[in-house]
Amino acid sequence: MPSIYIRKSFDFRHLRIPSIWGISICFLIFYAFFFQYAVKPINSVMLILNAVCILCGIANYFMGSYKRIKTFYYWIIAFIFTSFIFSIAFGVSAYASVYFGIRFIEYCLTGFSVFLFCISKNFRLEKVLLFTWLSTFLLAIIVFLRGTSVEYGDAIGISSLNTNEMSNFFILMVFCSFYLYGKTNVKLQKVIIWVSLLFVFFVQIKVASRRGFIVMIFMIVINIVCGIIPYSNQKNSKRRIIIYSLIIVFGAIAFIILRDYIFNYTTLGERLSGSMTGGDTLRERYRLFAWNQFKLHPVFGVGFGGIVYLQGVYSHSLYFETLSSTGIVGSLLLLIGLFVPFRSLCQTAFLRSR
Repeated sequence: MPSIYIRKSFDFRHLRIPSIWGISICFLIFYAFFFQYAVKPINSVMLILNAVCILCGIANYFMGSYKRIKTFYYWIIAFIFTSFIFSIAFGVSAYASVYFGIRFIEYCLTGFSVFLFCISKNFRLEKVLLFTWLSTFLLAIIVFLRGTSVEYGDAIGISSLNTNEMSNFFILMVFCSFYLYGKTNVKLQKVIIWVSLLFVFFVQIKVASRRGFIVMIFMIVINIVCGIIPYSNQKNSKRRIIIYSLIIVFGAIAFIILRDYIFNYTTLGERLSGSMTGGDTLRERYRLFAWNQFKLHPVFGVGFGGIVYLQGVYSHSLYFETLSSTGIVGSLLLLIGLFVPFRSLCQTAFLRSR
């Protein structure tokens, strides 16, 4: 008998897009936080990695590879696209609005892709945070070994990376460290995480970013305090309380020992003590300009990139930049996007505590 050929429909899931998705995200994180600053930037690589992440995220979204639930990220997307439209319609420069708007959309959709990747399967969030922790830790090592004096005094850094931006990377590393610490039961991994955290804290002092140092102290204290208040139904709660209490005691002793060194022998100490720089004066002027532009355009703002177009430089403040560029409409959308998940987090914490 002649064989019967049955044509099968092609299933796009055979392309193993999730694997490409994960690899592209890991490459993106490693390149964004480490390679382009510590090794060598490569033209258009960031653009290509963003594009691959976005395409994989969109493909998986429409393929239904993850459980479609309502996410709080949609408010941020609404803020970006709504502000983009209003920027073109009411902004002071259509060209600047289009250019900066596309950049906003690019990074927003990349972030959304990473978000979908993390919630689609178990352990993906840990993988993303592990690569973030590793890349920022390696960056701190390079800064310590090869860093040169930049911007002010004896502060160390890398010439291709803004000091405050680099300190933000280190703050993100603190968040990743505490999350990974809480997820592992391997003692060696816990020790490595703590050593890396202490090392990055030391490098943060050498970087001399006031905002970065203050926020890092705040995050470390908050994470330790949250660790000291375990859920009532969690195992080994008494042991956790003892361990975290000892951490606080040793941390307080270390701070007392380091306090004299930080405030008397480091550039960071001078800046924390109130030493003003030319950059501080310029920032005040930039912020005042942004505030005045908001008063002139209160509803829709001057549009994406409007402050850079009018002043030649951005306002050096996320709050003033958002308010002046997107006006009351955009700022309210962003506030809702931040408030909704915060409210949900508080409700979840309250229910678990009962």
